[in-house]
Amino acid sequence: MRTRLLASSAVLAAALLGGCVAGPPPRVVYVQPPPRCTWAPGHWRWTDDGYRVWVRGHCVRPW
Repeated sequence: MRTRLLASSAVLAAALLGGCVAGPPPRVVYVQPPPRCTWAPGHWRWTDDGYRVWVRGHCVRPW
């Protein structure tokens, strides 16, 4: 009886630990820029405090 209890506890613990797997990172989707503009890609910008801020890509119109 004790062996069955230990075996079922081990199976339960393995099932719980096996479910603790992190999912894949989010997928990055690149959007095609609208026509008649130059695409400026995203980049990191440093602030005065030393922190980095992500600046999203955007469309720069030539006029």
